[in-house]
Amino acid sequence: MDEQTRAGVPGEEPRRPGILLRLIRDERIAFLLVGAFNTVVGTAWFALFYLLWGDSIPYPAVLVIAWAVQMPISFTLHRKAVFKVSGNVWPDLGRYTLVNLTPLFANLILLPLVVETSGLDPIVSQILVTIVITIATYVGHKTFSFRRPRPEASR
Repeated sequence: MDEQTRAGVPGEEPRRPGILLRLIRDERIAFLLVGAFNTVVGTAWFALFYLLWGDSIPYPAVLVIAWAVQMPISFTLHRKAVFKVSGNVWPDLGRYTLVNLTPLFANLILLPLVVETSGLDPIVSQILVTIVITIATYVGHKTFSFRRPRPEASR
């Protein structure tokens, strides 16, 4: 039995694999699939909101709105389909949000940099920036957002 499915931490339910891990059996691949879905949907939110409001609000504000709309969807999918944890919803959401604030802030810096230096449309620039940032979030979520205490070694 692997570390994710062992019981032994008082008051904690063991982590059971999410539906994707039962099918794929590799957490990294499951994370990438959910991340790819979240990236596509988050980018679609950005594009939709930019097309609706891009003339009236700056694209960094559109980015923050799209992020806020996608956050609960992303959290739920990672929590249930990849990491399959239970309990601790509010602490998990808090940690998940903290981990996701880092890429948001990076995105808020990189998006204008790419738009202003490359001359690319904000939607195209957002796609490029998102690809780079998505790769970095796996470690944050794995080691911080959905962490669970390790059971103590048997004595």
